[in-house]
Amino acid sequence: MFIHGKTGKKHYSVREKINYYIRVIKGKEQGVSAVAKRKAPLRLKTLQRINEQSYDTPRIIVTDDKHFGNKESKPRMCVALKEDAKGRVLVK
Repeated sequence: MFIHGKTGKKHYSVREKINYYIRVIKGKEQGVSAVAKRKAPLRLKTLQRINEQSYDTPRIIVTDDKHFGNKESKPRMCVALKEDAKGRVLVK
């Protein structure tokens, strides 16, 4: 999770969202509405598909601006070019 420098809005990664929806499905998350519990399995399936995609071809993604060495934390659109052997994604 990172917090936008100007707006203070929280942004969560795909893996954090996956963990949240798993907790909702298992009933470990408190204060979740019945509608959110019904939609959780579908949303989890979509997030897992996003998490498993490969970056062999260039794709547009959103990353934290601090990734590029800037002081302010805010979302930044960039292009994911490839994945190295350790599973890290090269972005420009």
